[in-house]
Amino acid sequence: MLRRLPFLLLALLPACAMPDPAPPATTTAAPAAAAAPAAEAERPTMTPEQIQAARQRFRENFFAQYDTNRDGVVSRAEYDAIRAAQFERSDTNRDGKLSEAEYVAEYRTRLVAEYAGKPLDERFERQITQASRRFESIDRDRDLSISREEYLAVANRTFTRTDTNNDGSISAADHETARSHP
Repeated sequence: MLRRLPFLLLALLPACAMPDPAPPATTTAAPAAAAAPAAEAERPTMTPEQIQAARQRFRENFFAQYDTNRDGVVSRAEYDAIRAAQFERSDTNRDGKLSEAEYVAEYRTRLVAEYAGKPLDERFERQITQASRRFESIDRDRDLSISREEYLAVANRTFTRTDTNNDGSISAADHETARSHP
């Protein structure tokens, strides 16, 4: 070790001989504050009518997807069966868990069907980005996959939150109440 000491000291000499670095440039909060409204300005705002129309589309899509017997009510059995089938369909490599790619691909397929031939727009892209964020929040153990248990736990929370009168089924009234009171 002592034989190597001169070489180590020589290696450190250039660093010691360098002048102190200039202090980092300070920035003011003004540019950051100015950037925030610009970012918000890029996000399209919705009129109350557009919000109501979006809620109506969401409700229609929800019932079209989950109300399998078309009685106007989504029972717990209907909901659970669809969610379990979604998990199975999404798990394309059959390893019992969903990768982010599998999760987003399944959502993308449903979203494309919802668009039904309409051009894919910025809203579509935002929703796909949101699906990736949802994946991260569902993956509670942070193992970069969603287990069946993690997936169904979210389904359970969603059903419970949406069944506002706690009767074990979701009606249009439940759905509207849940959507208007997050």
